[in-house]
Amino acid sequence: MPALRIMTFNVQALPLVVAVAGGQSDDSGERARRVADAILSLPAGTEPDVIAFNEVFNDDAREELLSRLSGWSNRVEKMVDDQFAWNAGLMLFSRYTFLPLRTGGPLYERYYSSSADTDALASKGVGIVQIETPTRPTTIAFTHMQASYASEDEYSEVRRDQFDAINEALTDLFAGDDSLFSNVILLGDLNVRGDPAATSGEWGSVFENSSTPLFDHLLDGWRQYMHPPATNLQPDPGLTNINFENPAQRQRLDYMCFGRPDRADFALVPQHMFTRLRSQSDHFSLEAVVQRFSENCTPSEAIEFLALTPTSTGPGQPSTLRQRELTFAFDGSYQWLFVGEPGTYTVFASPDVLFDLYFQSNLTDRIYRIDVTVLEQLPDALVAGLRDSTMDPRGSTFVCREPFFVAARHRTAEPGTGSIVLVEHRGETPGLAIGLELHTTISSGFPSGQKLGTDDVCWFRATMPRTISGVARPETFTIQNPTNGTVTARLRDAAQVETDSPTSGGHGEFEVVKTATGDEFVYLTLERSSVKHSGFTVTWTSPVSYLDLNKPFFLFVNDESGVDSPGADEPELRIWLDTIEIFNGTWDDADTGERWPGLAEAVRARIALLMPAVSKVGFTKELLVSCIEPDTGIAHGSQVWVIAPLSPSELDTVDRVTNMPIVDPVKDGRYSLWCTLTRFP
Repeated sequence: MPALRIMTFNVQALPLVVAVAGGQSDDSGERARRVADAILSLPAGTEPDVIAFNEVFNDDAREELLSRLSGWSNRVEKMVDDQFAWNAGLMLFSRYTFLPLRTGGPLYERYYSSSADTDALASKGVGIVQIETPTRPTTIAFTHMQASYASEDEYSEVRRDQFDAINEALTDLFAGDDSLFSNVILLGDLNVRGDPAATSGEWGSVFENSSTPLFDHLLDGWRQYMHPPATNLQPDPGLTNINFENPAQRQRLDYMCFGRPDRADFALVPQHMFTRLRSQSDHFSLEAVVQRFSENCTPSEAIEFLALTPTSTGPGQPSTLRQRELTFAFDGSYQWLFVGEPGTYTVFASPDVLFDLYFQSNLTDRIYRIDVTVLEQLPDALVAGLRDSTMDPRGSTFVCREPFFVAARHRTAEPGTGSIVLVEHRGETPGLAIGLELHTTISSGFPSGQKLGTDDVCWFRATMPRTISGVARPETFTIQNPTNGTVTARLRDAAQVETDSPTSGGHGEFEVVKTATGDEFVYLTLERSSVKHSGFTVTWTSPVSYLDLNKPFFLFVNDESGVDSPGADEPELRIWLDTIEIFNGTWDDADTGERWPGLAEAVRARIALLMPAVSKVGFTKELLVSCIEPDTGIAHGSQVWVIAPLSPSELDTVDRVTNMPIVDPVKDGRYSLWCTLTRFP
């Protein structure tokens, strides 16, 4: 049966009474439209088959989701346990038909007897349905559990009671057959802190110490499977929640839980989990591709590529080639491989194999290739050992600044076999040039005491970063020479023709500068005065910073100006990036505690017109923000804020929070603009 794509998403569509009580306009319907549009805009073939929504308390939001997501025809539209309570805020959309349950009907509802605070106003509970993929049956339990308010572990005993209720409901449905827990997916906002910054120990109590019998049967899918092999470290912590008043505070509250593989002959596993939608709510969507367990089908079970025996090519040829045969056991099965060393790599695959690369710290956003390398560009000695004569001769070349994964799958999503090849570049030929990474020190491939390749030249390559304005700027390559010999650097174009005078240096460092506007391809070659000398490095620095639109981008109203009333503020916002306007709009009902609706989507749409397929936008000068608060025809609080690019002393990735005081004759207000800048494209 096919793999299952599944999503859980807390969409923050609160009841109308909550908005009114908070002095806000009701924008839940508009938010639901943006949520639905974001799902419908996902690349074809990657949309979720099943979507579990949390916090759809608002009727307008519910109607928007029902109307727009018409392709998911099997639904749980509403759950409520009595006429005096709010509904549960739970909805479920499925492309697969619900199976009839042993308990009767397609939906089993169990409402919690324990709840607290404002959560007690809602019909807190769990809904359970069954579908027939990827197993028959697959049991899906969807819920939204008791929140904490004053402290991280507040009401942990209530959540424990609710976990017990879920366990009782599943046990009832399974008539006591515990083996059926291997087919369970429990998903939703569980409100248990599962991120590294958590301090209360509630996660360990629930998931490791089995304070509730439910987790004798189930485990936390992210913590169990989304990490490199042979370690429990979580380079990608799987954060799913952001606090807009304190955006640096991010948490993991949303979960998918799966059956323990040691409790049954087989178990469902999340082959890949990720968080693609990050701007529509205060939660990110959490998604997974689910299939029966097979060898190497999750990151934690990945094949360690560098542990494989490489092809031996002889002295002076340090580049390596490793090949691995793959088996895709079920429909849509993945095969994961892990490469534990940064570097430049080309991946070749047999025609039936598709693959993506992901940094170990980011399992959502794939790494983009820098170029295509063909087999005929590689030395004969390196490729002579290929065991698959049908290998696609065009490989994808990547520069990876940290350890990374290769996620492979069969082109037809059917069971089958394939082959994948990894070539590590060490610089002995132009085809094996070492990729230079911005703001990263890269070692040369010179061996000590013998030539590199045939002519003892080490080849590096770089493509000058694009910026939104295309203004010329200097790109600097710093060569570090730790020896007493001399090293000579040359810049060459794509045809390998020298473009500048060579630059040489003895012990210490020297610079080679390239003036660029973007997309220029350059080779940098190093030649040493003696094979006795080695250890040379190159560091590429650039004045370009990047606005990362994969990360949250929003304007938040900390305090509306003037009289506090729904719809009182009507700000006009303009944003420029290096003199190029990327947003110009008006918000007619800004209230305290709200975010500018659709801002991130509008900026992405504008960038897509200017720089197609770019999610990290290069700039060199500034991000400029203008906000005008008109009042009865007179402009009050018209101000401009400048967001500078990253300085040399800052970290490689920085969250910029711009405090924006709004001047008003009645009462000043305050907005804040949040964005993320990085040094890496």
